[in-house]
Amino acid sequence: MNGLGAEELAARRFGAGRVHGGLVYGGLTRTAVGAVTHEGVPAEIRGGSFVDDAAEVRAAERLWAPCGDAVSYAPQACLLRAQWAKLAWNIPFNGLAVAAGGVDVGEIWKDDAPLKAAALGLMREVVAAANADLRRAGKPDDTHLDEAAIVAALSAITDKMATSKYVPSTALDYRKGLPMEVGSIFAEPLRRALVCGVEVPRLQMLAGLLTAIAAAA
Repeated sequence: MNGLGAEELAARRFGAGRVHGGLVYGGLTRTAVGAVTHEGVPAEIRGGSFVDDAAEVRAAERLWAPCGDAVSYAPQACLLRAQWAKLAWNIPFNGLAVAAGGVDVGEIWKDDAPLKAAALGLMREVVAAANADLRRAGKPDDTHLDEAAIVAALSAITDKMATSKYVPSTALDYRKGLPMEVGSIFAEPLRRALVCGVEVPRLQMLAGLLTAIAAAA
């Protein structure tokens, strides 16, 4: 599940200890019925327990084990950290792709282009918001995101995606006139950043633009 907030809703319904979250990596795109491509990174699921219960994480890993090489499952010690780490890519590229009219990643990632600078700035804002939210949630310091490492890792992934003209999922929804994940990917992270007192002007503007675009669709 992309974004933030779904696990909290499930926890209220089923109990926090029973809730797990999973994040799919792989740049997946359905190109036809029964046909899916992935770009940039090996496909895997990064999963964790909503309450960071190590025993629950091990149990989930055992459940996925029979899938073998068909599905790579990477257990996460801190689910909230994993969610924010993914948002450090999803917010810039899903958001800017829509704001620019439904473009692919390559259009955003052109050298010396204003959109590339905006994407890098958004990555840094998301890292700042992430670390403040992790502190507010009482997570240990070793769960915090390292800005330089995150930006370097995501830039390397994006270099590969840019050559394949990968279109992020939110931009695909925009192109098709489908509902976009504005709430979980943009509005909820923005809300948390503001609650924590973190200044995120790029995210604030982007979330506002996407909210208006979604309302007009």
